[in-house]
Amino acid sequence: MKPKLTAKELYYSHRCQNYESLTPAQQAVFRGSVTWRASCTYLGSEDATYIEAICKRIEMPVPAIGSVEEAVERNAHPMLRQLMVPIYKLLMVKDSAIRATIPNRVKQPADIYNLLTAYSQDLDREHLIVILLDTKNAVIGINTVTIGSLNTAVVTMREIFKPAILANAAAIIVSHNHPSGDPTPSAEDVAVTRQIVDAGKLLSIDVLDHIVCGDSRWVSLKERGLGF
Repeated sequence: MKPKLTAKELYYSHRCQNYESLTPAQQAVFRGSVTWRASCTYLGSEDATYIEAICKRIEMPVPAIGSVEEAVERNAHPMLRQLMVPIYKLLMVKDSAIRATIPNRVKQPADIYNLLTAYSQDLDREHLIVILLDTKNAVIGINTVTIGSLNTAVVTMREIFKPAILANAAAIIVSHNHPSGDPTPSAEDVAVTRQIVDAGKLLSIDVLDHIVCGDSRWVSLKERGLGF
């Protein structure tokens, strides 16, 4: 008897239905298969019902049938492995805080520049930053998404919007610095901005601007119509 047969298959098998015609050795093998299947069965399952029916049919005491938890611990029932699904809790952790003079509502790039300079001054590599805003365009947080090299920062849309989703932000402003001091947007900056805006539309998160910071200067891609 194949040990991987389900209890239902065991019940309808030739050996079960013709148990009396089996030799004692064959009957012993069949009872062993029933016992093995019972060990892989949990109370209340369809298998448990068929195990009881088999035992009644061949006049065999019903083997011990465990709980779902016991079956999962033994990892005996392949279908039960799906029940052990990890539960995760996602949290946005406040790392620190900075002091910056900004209006209650952000209406233009100049409103946010003080915050950007306070947060990203004296950086020797490109940092891509996301400023998180609520439904009234008030700043609720800031997050460094990625740190790149001297002249580039590789980033994915998932990384950009993850802090916004965790913070339940209604809108974001994206910013990155040019360590060279020249805030002129590159063609790659424009292309990435277009991707960010499109992704924001899919997620219902407004992308208000992408600001490139240099030495005491900044450029708003939104004001220049680049990527928006």
